[in-house]
Amino acid sequence: MRGGAAAGSALRPRERIGRAAPAGRGCGGEPGREWFRAGARNALRRQGGRRLPHRAHRHAALPAGASAAAERRGADGRGDRAAAVAGHDLLQPDPDPAPRVAETRVTSPPRVWLLLGQRHGDNAQLRALAADLGAESREIQLDFNGFCQLPNAALGASLLSLRGRPAEAAPPWPDLVIGIGRRSVPAARWLRARSGGRTRLVHMGRPRAHPRHFDLLLTTGQYAMPDAANLIRLALPWQAPLAEPPAAGPARHVLAVLGGDSWTVRLDEATAGTLLHRARAAAARHGLPLAVATSPRTPPRLAAALRARLGSAERFYDWHAAGGRDNPYREWLGQAAEIVLTGDSVSALSDAVWTGCPVQVVAAPERPWLRLITRPGTPLRIWRRRGGNLALGAPPPDLDALFADLEARGLAQPDPEGGWRLPPCCAALEAERHAALARLRALLPCAE
Repeated sequence: MRGGAAAGSALRPRERIGRAAPAGRGCGGEPGREWFRAGARNALRRQGGRRLPHRAHRHAALPAGASAAAERRGADGRGDRAAAVAGHDLLQPDPDPAPRVAETRVTSPPRVWLLLGQRHGDNAQLRALAADLGAESREIQLDFNGFCQLPNAALGASLLSLRGRPAEAAPPWPDLVIGIGRRSVPAARWLRARSGGRTRLVHMGRPRAHPRHFDLLLTTGQYAMPDAANLIRLALPWQAPLAEPPAAGPARHVLAVLGGDSWTVRLDEATAGTLLHRARAAAARHGLPLAVATSPRTPPRLAAALRARLGSAERFYDWHAAGGRDNPYREWLGQAAEIVLTGDSVSALSDAVWTGCPVQVVAAPERPWLRLITRPGTPLRIWRRRGGNLALGAPPPDLDALFADLEARGLAQPDPEGGWRLPPCCAALEAERHAALARLRALLPCAE
């Protein structure tokens, strides 16, 4: 190396190409490699372009593939320095990998995987997003074990929270993985690690993991996620189109939807009565009959109390009594002139808004313990407003925060009688979706 340095220093200054070798390093490292190649190129120019004989070419006993093997060894510094550059054409720069990447983008369709969980509503959002993306997708069903209760920071990029590796999770690894909720995060990160970091990750809801682990986050206002450069806050969850599109002719009824209890909300007969009162007023205003539907979470006691108050001309579907069979919910949504529902389900709200008709939301009472600890002025109020992505102790979804976000966007107005009113706003939601899809498509290898 000392002799090579002397030869390089004898070159005229205008012939030097690349950076000079750092003192004391000779040709080691990237700067030394540039200096070595520059000196070789200039020496070749002085000899009329004739290549210098190389040790790898002089030894007849060297196998034909040794040159390529020596080139691979040179990347990590092992082996002889001359062998490390054996086979290089010193008259040409290193080949640019960009054409190979471009060829892959043109000829290979993107591979999109969906990480399905146990919640039908979450899985429906994943499928709806994949359908709007327009790319073929593979569904990976995740079967969780008890370790899924551990924080994602402890699980890392692993399959420890699964009962076994899904059979579908095999090479070739995907270009894009879409997950939702907290539990699928370790599996998504494991897939990225197996792909060598090439797989892009998109996550919906709140991952309860640092945003740096994802390329794009799609969330809504009830989760209190902190702002981030790779986060898009949607007005409502990603919704699949109605199985039955809104009827082209005149509407047939006003629809009332009674939700149910959750660990933050408890419906009572007073709430059911308010729902029925407002729905009947809307039906009288439109001059249409009333249809009432319950949900899988509706307590049977409330369904029975509501049915006892309905007239013979008012249609009623009791989900529990029918066992969920022959459910007309989607069809009734498409036939409604106006929809009145309880404010306990964001999915039901999204269903109603995407029909394009006016929507009334009857406020669902929070459970007393939650109202007590999160009343205004208490420290836990800040926890609920800002701690949505905590790995441990994240607050429950805050539906009031969702409606406040909708109000700030101009999509909802407070109702003087309590609750909210949402005028038709499909155009604004479509524009929001198009912007989110543009950012998502930019992550695909075939994006233009």
